[in-house]
Amino acid sequence: MSIHIIGVSFSNFVRSVLLCCEEKNIPYTCGMDYQGQALSLHSDALNALNPLGKIPILIDDDFILSETQSILRYLDNQFPAPSLQGKSPQQRALIDQWCAVFNHPSDLIFVRQYLLEYASPKGENGQVRQDFIDAATPAVESHLHLLNTVLGNKPFWVGNELSLADCLLLPMLDYLLALPQGAVLFGRAEYLIRYVEQLRLRPSAVKILTHKPKKNRPAA
Repeated sequence: MSIHIIGVSFSNFVRSVLLCCEEKNIPYTCGMDYQGQALSLHSDALNALNPLGKIPILIDDDFILSETQSILRYLDNQFPAPSLQGKSPQQRALIDQWCAVFNHPSDLIFVRQYLLEYASPKGENGQVRQDFIDAATPAVESHLHLLNTVLGNKPFWVGNELSLADCLLLPMLDYLLALPQGAVLFGRAEYLIRYVEQLRLRPSAVKILTHKPKKNRPAA
């Protein structure tokens, strides 16, 4: 039996779960359906699976689980190799810490208060509200700078291997860097740029992320 992920493939949180599945070679399906029934956001059928009406939702036989961090931990525990939660209690704690940061402050600043305006513009005639983007930009740049400082020249967020923290953060940064103004947003975040470009090369990212790395990039 394969895992089924209820969600839309462009959701950053759904992408985090799919990256985890790909990294761990977990058989899965993904889509807005369950037991042959098409689902829509905030519908009664979806609310019956998650009363908050949010995605992703994991279906494993008769086990149903929501909340991205919980889904990621469940998958990593159910399919232990390779582990994405660290090799020591200290690493596991740090990965948990950063997953919490990426799940709320980072997602709020990058996605809810910025990227969603591009994905679903709320201006007149469906136009992007530039004043809204301008007001949100300083927080995006400041948070990118903070994360860049924390990351430094490391290839992964915690330790020397990809973890659940990377799975949560990468889809958000991928979307931001792919924007026409991405280079400006990341102007003070050169470590994050390198981090994203290297992780985009992983087979899991090539399959799941829409935005592909540029070819023949000159060596730094």
